[in-house]
Amino acid sequence: MHQKSRFVQLRRKVTNVWPSAECSLFAQELYRAERELASDAFGFELPAFLRQLRGLWASTRDIAYVRRYRGDLAVDPRSGHVFAGRTLLRGSTDIERDRSTEPTPVFARHIFRNGRTFDRVALAHHKFFGNYFHFWNNIAPKAALLSLAGVPADVPIIVPKAAIEVPFFAQALELGVFADHPVIVQGKWEVIKAHEIYVAKPFDVDRTAIDATFDRMGLERFPQGTRRIFISRGPKSPNRRFFRNQSDLDGLL
Repeated sequence: MHQKSRFVQLRRKVTNVWPSAECSLFAQELYRAERELASDAFGFELPAFLRQLRGLWASTRDIAYVRRYRGDLAVDPRSGHVFAGRTLLRGSTDIERDRSTEPTPVFARHIFRNGRTFDRVALAHHKFFGNYFHFWNNIAPKAALLSLAGVPADVPIIVPKAAIEVPFFAQALELGVFADHPVIVQGKWEVIKAHEIYVAKPFDVDRTAIDATFDRMGLERFPQGTRRIFISRGPKSPNRRFFRNQSDLDGLL
């Protein structure tokens, strides 16, 4: 058996035997909003595969929320899961489980829970932190959402160390993407403990929250000029979603 396959199987076994519970038993929702996931306001005919995708999403609602956890808590350094004691709280990341799977925690680190302790923290963890789109879509709006929920601006935001090693993530932090919230960098193997943890999940493409973030950073919403930037996915992108005829596209651009 391939070494990676054995590792995946072992990880699944650990996940199955580790004590766990649904996050809803421990969370208090401070803010919640719902909307249609796929609206009809496109104004043009969609390709067939997108019409099919919209059909699958027709009955799905997009939600935004801020949840507060209280107790003897800890934050996993890799997945961003909240642990109550040594119990994994399933669904405590900002991932909607009916659309994607939550990442796997570093379970061994929760045996001794070595790391710093804080009174209360908010989390900036996200499964796709190294992706430019997901940064602006899922991570940057968290501060605006925390403010909507009445979370004080002096509550620190925890950022995983792997995230600040991504250049655009580090530059956005320098520009104040999280407003007045102090930023605490969580070590790659550090289990941070806290008595109160806030988890924020924005809408998909929440224009209001993104505009508020841009304003706070001093960025122009609609910059004037003729320069245009095309951001592409390379052939080594994790999900392999790239243009196979990129050279033809380059000619058009």
